[in-house]
Amino acid sequence: MVQRKWFTLLLAALLALSLVACGGAGQTTATTTQAAATTAAAAQATTAAAAAEAEGDGGEADADDHMVISIAVWDIGNAFPNDEVDPMKQMFYDMFNITIDPMAITWGDASERYQVWASSDSMPDVAGGLAIVGSGQYYQWIEDGVVRAIPDDLSAYPHVEGFMRLGEVTAYQMDGKDYILPRMTYNDPRYWCMDRGVYYRKDWLANVGLELPQSTEEFINMLIAFTEQDPDGNGVKDTVGLTTADFYFFSQIFANFGPHGSFWINMDGQWVNAMAEPVNIDLLDMIRTAYKAGAVDPDFAAHVGSDPADEMFASGRSGVHIRQMSPKHANTRLRQWKDFQSDLDFFECVGFLPMWDIPGKEMTMFAERAYWSETYISSYVDDDKCARILSIYDWMYSDEGMRFMAFGFEGEDYEYDADGQIVRLLPMKESGNMMGLNEKYPFASGMPSLACWTGDMIQYDDPSIDPQILEMCIAERDYRLANWKVPAIDWEVAAINVPEKQETTYQLSQLYNVIIMDDSDTPTADLWESYMKVELEAGGYYRMIDAVNAAAREMGK
Repeated sequence: MVQRKWFTLLLAALLALSLVACGGAGQTTATTTQAAATTAAAAQATTAAAAAEAEGDGGEADADDHMVISIAVWDIGNAFPNDEVDPMKQMFYDMFNITIDPMAITWGDASERYQVWASSDSMPDVAGGLAIVGSGQYYQWIEDGVVRAIPDDLSAYPHVEGFMRLGEVTAYQMDGKDYILPRMTYNDPRYWCMDRGVYYRKDWLANVGLELPQSTEEFINMLIAFTEQDPDGNGVKDTVGLTTADFYFFSQIFANFGPHGSFWINMDGQWVNAMAEPVNIDLLDMIRTAYKAGAVDPDFAAHVGSDPADEMFASGRSGVHIRQMSPKHANTRLRQWKDFQSDLDFFECVGFLPMWDIPGKEMTMFAERAYWSETYISSYVDDDKCARILSIYDWMYSDEGMRFMAFGFEGEDYEYDADGQIVRLLPMKESGNMMGLNEKYPFASGMPSLACWTGDMIQYDDPSIDPQILEMCIAERDYRLANWKVPAIDWEVAAINVPEKQETTYQLSQLYNVIIMDDSDTPTADLWESYMKVELEAGGYYRMIDAVNAAAREMGK
């Protein structure tokens, strides 16, 4: 294809130039700046040559007109500090003949900013980092014309086309039209199985004289021992059994309790949200019992995000931590550990807690769409600019695009060893840690996660991840894939749009927290009947279930 040929020619020329002009990892700022200028000049020449060749081949040159494209994605502001020289940014600009107008958002204010932009007709051309597909806001934006449809013919963008044909993307079409570009997380969605799990202190378990728990009761006893028996041996009662952010408790963390996460599955002939069903009572009772015993961080419900719980575990104040276990996240636990407890060997002290068997329950892994969050294109974007945006996404979805966004310039920032493995060449800092790519090129701060979660997509081949972490994670991943069940999620049912779904008002995590922190003697099963079911009824859950199931029957589900 002419367009792909153009990109291939340009990318090859730019990377070859960076290899010749940029040299090794320890170069001075002046040398890097000179290399950037050389790269930019060569890119402009290559752009012109590629465009001419495209026209000669009978195609339409993709880089005829320079365009300014406004983009919003989490923390994009960090990628464009004061217009300083940035070879990565310049290469990107020259490759697509664009300039980016960054519209800054953060995790905390993204929702509010998007609402303001949508209501004031000032949406960015590219609205990234949104996780609203299937929600009332999603359907309202389409109805109100806030976002435009993705073109039907995507043959010029093979990587985009491939991802757009996923069932969990097409399920959310409206009148046969797609409106999202998926922010891919894994090529194989089964790898989500490592996005939930339990870290524990192996050394503490030995210190309190216990074995790995083989039952729910033994797990609770372990948490109590980590709280009461001075597991770190400092003579002070300053530890707690378990820490987490509240939303993790019922997010399919404990595979041994069967399917209980927030996904649509069929239970007893009815489509339900598993997280809102009585199958969670036993798990809820386990957490509540541990909380009443003082073995759960008493402030877990007040934590904003996961940072407080992460720090408690890394600094040796908790013995069990609920968190993602994929290599990228496990490596973060290792780095944090070294920040707080560099005198203790992480791998001797920390492990992945095996799940004990529960009679009548199947080990069920966490599951999600192959993407988490998505990009929308403003309805004010015309066809020509839309084509340029799709070209950008097609390249960012590709192996070469992800490689560049993750590792930088071959020959300067990374190289291949004799076995074909990537070796990073970034300089070391005084702390002993390698410089991050985003420290050298600010462009690498927010942009690599625009089209896909590049760090997640490449994490099993990322040389910056500690080899022992990779070994742990691969072994655990392979065990889970071989022994745990994938929940039978139906994405078409999950995508059913009925008014009753948009009218619900309940917040499951808040409802669960009320029961967890209930210190009465009332059995948890009774609290479910007297509190949870009443609140779900008032919040419209059961009306939604009836409406979704009626629509599902019409679909033959």
